[in-house]
Amino acid sequence: MEEKRRMNEKRTSNKQLRFFGVLLLIITMSIVGSLIVPRIFNMSPYVIISESMYPELKVNDVVYVKAIDLNEVKEGDIISFYMNSNALTPVTHRVVSNDISRQQFVTKGDANEKNDIIPIAYEYVLGKVMFKIPFLGAILLLLESLAGKIVFIIMFLAGVVLIEVSRK
Repeated sequence: MEEKRRMNEKRTSNKQLRFFGVLLLIITMSIVGSLIVPRIFNMSPYVIISESMYPELKVNDVVYVKAIDLNEVKEGDIISFYMNSNALTPVTHRVVSNDISRQQFVTKGDANEKNDIIPIAYEYVLGKVMFKIPFLGAILLLLESLAGKIVFIIMFLAGVVLIEVSRK
């Protein structure tokens, strides 16, 4: 009887280890997938770092941007762009108008009262926002640090180890 109880406890323990191992692998693979899969479809991820597009886009949302024919961009579309040739950080705002003849956009952040001061030349546009994933940016920004990379690797390895241990 005692032997049977111990075997049941071990099975339960193994199931719990396997569950947490699989969970860790799902989390780490989802993060990797959120970076790799969109690139297969020629999309690039960008982390939102300001409230200028609130409530549509919030800080730490990740937008996935795809280069498209800029003549097809319409009023109301959301695009990512550099303000000028010296800008290092992309901006993501809504299109107010698309002047095809001058090849430039007038844009505005949803939370801003006025349009952006400078029209955006087509050459500075990265593309149109295709979709977003809320909160993912906090994780991606963490992964840019050495500590974040170490935590990520430990999570992945812990998942593998837990699954292996649960098999015994």
